[in-house]
Amino acid sequence: MQKERIRTTVAVAANLLAAVDAAVKKGAARSRNEFLETALRNQLAADKRKEIDAAFAEMGGDADYQR
Repeated sequence: MQKERIRTTVAVAANLLAAVDAAVKKGAARSRNEFLETALRNQLAADKRKEIDAAFAEMGGDADYQR
């Protein structure tokens, strides 16, 4: 199944783009696009994990939940 693609433009610091290009050259991804998509997915997953962890932390201090 083909994922819908939307073309966009972003401004990236020159040193970051150089690091991405170097990583792609070393085989970390097939392209800048693939590298950036992976980085975005990883960041979104980390953010979601933080939300889940925060919810569990609240439960740890909830006396009603502990019963």
